[in-house]
Amino acid sequence: MTCAICLEDLLRDHAALPCGHVFHFACIEQLITRFGRCALCRVRTKRIIPLFIDGPLIGISHHSSSTLDNASIAPSTRGHISASPYEGEGVTAILESPNDDEVSSSDRADLNGLHENNQALTQRLLVAERKLIQMRQVLYRTKVELRDMQQQFNAAEIQNLHSRQMATVSYRQYNGIAKEKILLKQHILRFTERVLCSANDNQTPDFMEGIRKELQELQKIIRRPQALAQTLERSRVTGRVNSISVRQA
Repeated sequence: MTCAICLEDLLRDHAALPCGHVFHFACIEQLITRFGRCALCRVRTKRIIPLFIDGPLIGISHHSSSTLDNASIAPSTRGHISASPYEGEGVTAILESPNDDEVSSSDRADLNGLHENNQALTQRLLVAERKLIQMRQVLYRTKVELRDMQQQFNAAEIQNLHSRQMATVSYRQYNGIAKEKILLKQHILRFTERVLCSANDNQTPDFMEGIRKELQELQKIIRRPQALAQTLERSRVTGRVNSISVRQA
């Protein structure tokens, strides 16, 4: 006699189901755990009855009635068949084929419930992925805005520093012009006093030479403010060009 599951001879570790069919204990245990049905008659059951037989089963065959009775056991069978007091309790499993006509309504309900749960989890996953994409977009825009703000701040700092430098240079130049004007007025005053004091003196060559030197010195002093003013104007133009370049950058 062979096991209908593994197609090997039933030599040891036998087990029977309440329907009477005999298999290897390991084979029928896996089948009942997974499907909850007999491999031959498809009767639903959870019970596995271990058989204790001293030797191979001889003269036992699977009849069309799908039952195991005493008449199917030959007299030459050595030993006896007894049921273990332990009755294994399997776990009802869902059949692999949901289209089987013998699948119970409870199994179909379980399948439908699992399918609905799977769809719900899929929808939640899609929603979470969309939110993650939106958060990444917001993060990217924030980084771009921060970068632009930093560039504007740096440009403003450079312009402010340049403005302060230009203000310092302008102050020094205007201060120099003011000093030159004061010096010019002092020279004019001294020259006028000298001319008035020497009006009644003889017109000697020394006096004329002194007058000539005073005039030369006055011309130099007069040219200084003009040169400073030209330098200041060039500095202003250069500062405007630099400011425009900084803004464009």
